Amino acid sequence: MRKPRFHWHLDQALFVLLIMVGAVVSTVLDVQAISAAMTTGRYGLGSGLSVVAPLPVPPPASKASSGASSKRADATVVARLSR
Repeated sequence: MRKPRFHWHLDQALFVLLIMVGAVVSTVLDVQAISAAMTTGRYGLGSGLSVVAPLPVPPPASKASSGASSKRADATVVARLSR
């Protein structure tokens, strides 16, 4: 005797729910393992993250017309970002 259609849909929903819960648990465990490795310094994951060099101070903009000034400001932003 076959299962009624309603029970088949419930079985499918339960199957999908179990897969989703397994994926979430796996992700949480992986993130915790990576976090623990970074805090202990294992594998060199956290070595470069704690020290951040300050950004250089941009040179002061010269007194010019507003259009030329904004173009120079855009150029200095692009130059700073391309370093």
